[in-house]
Amino acid sequence: AESMGELAEPVIPRLVLALRDRDPFVRWIVARTLGALGKQADEVVPALAAGRDDDDLDARMAAIAAVGKFEARAAGATEALARRLVK
Repeated sequence: AESMGELAEPVIPRLVLALRDRDPFVRWIVARTLGALGKQADEVVPALAAGRDDDDLDARMAAIAAVGKFEARAAGATEALARRLVK
């Protein structure tokens, strides 16, 4: 999906759902993909921000990095992630 650019937009809701997959590798790759796409911030950023509590370090770090790629559109989520990292 990442290399599909605009063509990937219809699958973004499914990718957001996959952020809750049981497999940490799936969560990791989906977070990276959503960050690379940078689309549909209103739906994607809150779902990625929830990844701050992921049990898997790699999936958690991928979600945090992906939120950062949304820049100003992710201001509230970025603040929440920063508080989580300080704790």
